[in-house]
Amino acid sequence: MDENTDGLAPLDTSIRRKQIPYDVLFSGGNIEWYFGYNPLPLGGDVNAGDFRQRETMWDQMRFAREMMQAELPFWRMEPQDSLLNADSDRYGGAEVFAAGAEVYAVYLPATNGVEWLNLQGVDGVYQLRWFDPRSGQVTNGRTNIAGNSKVQLGMPPSQLGQDWVALVSRIDMEINVDAYNARDAIVLLPDKNGPHFVKIPSPIVTIGETYQWILNAKDTKGINPSVTAGSLSAGMQLNGYGNGQLEVNWTVPESMPSEVVIELIAIRAGDTSARTTTPMIIKSASIAGQLNSDESDQYAPDGLDAVGFKPALRFIPNIKVTVGQTLIHRVEADSLNGFPPSLNVWDSPDDAQFLDNGDGTRTFYWTPSLSDVGLRTVTFAARYEQNSDMLDTVSVEIQITPQGSRLLSRSLRK
Repeated sequence: MDENTDGLAPLDTSIRRKQIPYDVLFSGGNIEWYFGYNPLPLGGDVNAGDFRQRETMWDQMRFAREMMQAELPFWRMEPQDSLLNADSDRYGGAEVFAAGAEVYAVYLPATNGVEWLNLQGVDGVYQLRWFDPRSGQVTNGRTNIAGNSKVQLGMPPSQLGQDWVALVSRIDMEINVDAYNARDAIVLLPDKNGPHFVKIPSPIVTIGETYQWILNAKDTKGINPSVTAGSLSAGMQLNGYGNGQLEVNWTVPESMPSEVVIELIAIRAGDTSARTTTPMIIKSASIAGQLNSDESDQYAPDGLDAVGFKPALRFIPNIKVTVGQTLIHRVEADSLNGFPPSLNVWDSPDDAQFLDNGDGTRTFYWTPSLSDVGLRTVTFAARYEQNSDMLDTVSVEIQITPQGSRLLSRSLRK
């Protein structure tokens, strides 16, 4: 809640935008606005009744959110204001939000054309683009900017002295955040030389029954890792034995969905940065035998041959993976009619899993072995089961190499 000013009013929108939103968002925070004390018809904190009076700020907040979702892996970025130099100190100075060696978002509340970003000690080739916080538009700037240097941001596209966001992103990396699936980005887990669970079961359970699973984790360092779990379902209980074993007890409730995923976490003793998270998938016996087409019938609307009803898969970015790493990617499709399509994967590796998340999306899991080294093509499909013509596919070429090798890959939409 912002009460450091006298509140948000239409005439204050420009000043408040330069003072608050990017300062908060690029520090990992969220915002709830305070309206101040204003008489009607504007209204204030106590008596405001027409939120359209402040719609300009709502639009600009939306522009900021959409930019972050489209351009930034914000969930793993952190503030690094010290990287920027020669910026104006007006409105509190510039804000830098960074995922080191990958992307830097620099909010300049009062551009002066001489600011520079310190990328010394950071390799790579970068591009510069400019985001206009007033309109939400992105304008291309310079490309092929060398890393390991002092990067001059230069002049914005227009309105020198106004606020802009400079987006400096690496262009020689094979996995980038795509504008349509930032929140579904690929995750590469550490290789199996680190602490990890072994021989994870995939149980099928019955409602009302009680189950116990003893799960084992190991570490090539020879010391038993610490073990725990996240995202537990209601009623699950954990016991750790201190020897790399984790006991999970569960009486299956009537409210169990068709599938439950437990995140098993193994942490290296004495080094909490060395950890892996591995899914354990539990399926309901009452659902496990049903065909996907049976599940999709309940969603399929009439008139699927209508124009515009074709589902659209969210774009899947370039993928690279090293032997022993676990590739995790959530697959999602948009539907103009509001009904989720069926999701499938073709030409999948035998040891890969494509699991239903229970919310209209599925997650692809695969840990390639040495025998998988090379190029592998996997095709994801979204379709309505009652009309196979309503189909969208994305074929992804995955390059698998031994540890330490450089990778190349590309993604093609059919």
